[in-house]
Amino acid sequence: IMSEASAVNYWEKYGEIAFDASQKAVLTTCVLQTSASVRSLVHRAAKGLGDARPMSSSRMALAISGVADQPSPSQPGRPVRCCFSFTLRRDKYKIPLGIIGNFIPTP
Repeated sequence: IMSEASAVNYWEKYGEIAFDASQKAVLTTCVLQTSASVRSLVHRAAKGLGDARPMSSSRMALAISGVADQPSPSQPGRPVRCCFSFTLRRDKYKIPLGIIGNFIPTP
């Protein structure tokens, strides 16, 4: 879940590029608020515990960045600073159809 300021920033950036067909991507920063259940899942996956499903790219990024290994992994609401990029996919009439986003935790 994005922090309030990050969500506002996202919608402002989206508004800037959604109606400008010459632009298709944005790179910015954001702050994510994590829940205890998500952090616990990432922590267990990073330690090799829990289910054997492959890690998603976001879970892998959290594990690689050390977010999952920090003390108190179940602390609710702990902010995670991220680089965030999103790309708009448009139809043949240049109308936005989809948003593809990537989050990379930063130290």
